[in-house]
Amino acid sequence: MLLAGGCELADIGTEIKYVGPFQTARPLDCRMQMLFGPLPISHQDIARARTQCPDHTFNEELCFEDLQRKACLAGADAVYGIAELREGGVSYLTATFAHNVPGTPEGALDVGASSCDPICSPGFACQKGVCLAQCNPACAKDQICTGQRVCAPVAAAVSKL
Repeated sequence: MLLAGGCELADIGTEIKYVGPFQTARPLDCRMQMLFGPLPISHQDIARARTQCPDHTFNEELCFEDLQRKACLAGADAVYGIAELREGGVSYLTATFAHNVPGTPEGALDVGASSCDPICSPGFACQKGVCLAQCNPACAKDQICTGQRVCAPVAAAVSKL
């Protein structure tokens, strides 16, 4: 089993294109917010990333983990705008790495005291200690993002509770 996991991880590759100032690298296992939508605070983009996820990779979380590790190395505080796409039979994740700008309120991107433990699964964002689904594209105003990351009418989603 370990060998298979190692082969899958070795096949995952993340290309990074720096678009902003270089930041000090953070530990590989740093925690940060990963959002499918826009970043809701003042920030500076530092890099754009594209992670290749081979079809034989049965655990898509490995692709998200590689993306997060690369963001840590780039010194990012958050990864946002995550999108999944396919080109030529290959799956990719694209995203933007960001760093909070000076003057951002203390704790605005803090994943400490109000963070979710364990960390939220890919496709979910921690908000006030709760993992909430993030739909991409964002849902209309009269819809809600369900736990399956699908937009549903608010009335239908509430009636299923």
